[in-house]
Amino acid sequence: MNKLSHHIQKRVLAQATRNCRQHQQQAHRTFAVYTFGEGWTGALGTGSFDDISPDDPDGNGLYELKIPPSANNANGNNTKPVVRAAAAGWGHTALIVEDQNQDQSSEDDDASNRRLLLCGRPHEFRTLLRLKRLPYFVRNMAVQSSFQHAFQTRMWDYEQEQTTTTTATTTATTTTTPDVKQKPTKAEDESPLSSLVSSWSAFGRKEMWKFDKATNFTDSLSSILPELTEFSLPNGDTPAIPEDSASTTTSANGIIDASAGFTALIGKSGKLYTLGLNPYGQCGVGEECNNVWTPSPVLGLSSQYASETRNKLAQEYPIKSVALGLQHAIAVDEDGTMYGWGKGERGQLGNDSDSVPHASLIHVRSSNPSEGDRDANSHLTEREYRRLNRRKYVSSPILKVSNVSSGFNHSACVTTCNRVFVWGKNTSMEHVVTKTIFGKEQTQKRFQDSHQPIPITGLPTSKVVVDVTCGSHHTAILMEDGSVYGIGIATDNGDAILGEAVLMFPPGRVQMPVRQFTSHFDRTTIVSGDGRDVLEVHLWSHEDLRLDWTMVSSVPDWFERLLELRRGRETRVKMVEKGWLHTVIVTDEEDDNDDDEEEEVS
Repeated sequence: MNKLSHHIQKRVLAQATRNCRQHQQQAHRTFAVYTFGEGWTGALGTGSFDDISPDDPDGNGLYELKIPPSANNANGNNTKPVVRAAAAGWGHTALIVEDQNQDQSSEDDDASNRRLLLCGRPHEFRTLLRLKRLPYFVRNMAVQSSFQHAFQTRMWDYEQEQTTTTTATTTATTTTTPDVKQKPTKAEDESPLSSLVSSWSAFGRKEMWKFDKATNFTDSLSSILPELTEFSLPNGDTPAIPEDSASTTTSANGIIDASAGFTALIGKSGKLYTLGLNPYGQCGVGEECNNVWTPSPVLGLSSQYASETRNKLAQEYPIKSVALGLQHAIAVDEDGTMYGWGKGERGQLGNDSDSVPHASLIHVRSSNPSEGDRDANSHLTEREYRRLNRRKYVSSPILKVSNVSSGFNHSACVTTCNRVFVWGKNTSMEHVVTKTIFGKEQTQKRFQDSHQPIPITGLPTSKVVVDVTCGSHHTAILMEDGSVYGIGIATDNGDAILGEAVLMFPPGRVQMPVRQFTSHFDRTTIVSGDGRDVLEVHLWSHEDLRLDWTMVSSVPDWFERLLELRRGRETRVKMVEKGWLHTVIVTDEEDDNDDDEEEEVS
């Protein structure tokens, strides 16, 4: 009896401990999202336009982003938001959030609880460049005064138009007196300088404020979002999460991406959606226009031949990865077929297209011309050589693609046969024979654009390629042993490293498999498998720098500040996204000691 009573007391104590711990876990976040950078874009999600710097001695240096509750949250306080994927554009932030019900197990998947959140300026690019050139105090006046007045003015015009329309339709039955409001005017104390700056900065957005009767005014309000705002996908679809995708990338980057004023994400259904700027067709909706205000499906994602237009072709397979360049996009479906759309004048679409407003096929073929092939055909003229390569390219077999990535004006992919290809601006090299003033011939290397994918050489053939990622002007390749190879524009002096890839990061220095491997502008970020280490790797021009392991990688300054902010609590980084002027950090905040303590009690 005593043994039974003692056993019951032990079980009751264990259950009470579990209930207490569950209550603490509900009150304690299982993740955190931090942002820092220049706040005038609104991409920090603070609700203001103030800057946040990790080097600021008077503040924390990192802003903990508050995830707003879902408007359709039927479970109330029983749900907790978890960031499953993130992306940082030039002036905006995009998050995929899943509201998990704490009363259910984590294995229960309810896709209806997923949502897309945006903040900042998801529809602006050139305006950001104009504002950045202004002096700090002038830019502040433009941001904090002119935008508010512009919105108030536009809202007044919209309400008056709606009132006039309503009055006209009801005149036959009733007499309607519109609610006359005074049109907002600029502040009387506004200086001439502020007025001039406001007009100048708004010049780049004149089409944005133009009312289009086919577009709801509330859509154009999404041009500036100082706080996280929810966007719905068409036909009841919800955002995908990494577990939904067949992508073999090392992070959630292939699920969602953000760039210069436009965003792309994959839905739970496998469909691909975009929104943002579209003057070059970079949203892939079938036409070139100023803006695509709401998430819209990309057209032409089919390998079938289109007799009329690709816009009428239905999507064949679910998309598993998408990558955005400066004004172009690349995607690959689960069948290994690759597509590109948007601006392509520098070859970044990989199919000789200059500008395509819908998805077009990109074929990766196994017998692309190489440097050795050019040497073997040196007797041919440049025109004859190009014609020969074109015939060989068209007749060679098409390879299946597993991963894709995009830089500013170039793109890269990994094939299922473990090869890496690159194409676009300054990605190929030719030998030019010139004569000196003394009549002596000399051979020089000249870099040029490649309009078809060409293979990257110099990689260890005995190692498996895990992932590829593109910075603004460089490409980095992660191997299975943790080593990183790269080609492109060097960080230190801008020299071009092409032809053969060089070793950027040695093997055995980071825990594999890594949580994240992604490039941001001039650097590549690696998050270790346990999330405890974050390293930034650069492509150096000189071999001495690449062999100096003290220069190979560095720990970012914000990571040290994050450890200080956490005050000794265990910190595990989940993902890092760096935009033009801001950075987004997603961390895990799970306590590994909980399970051990529970086992001791039971």
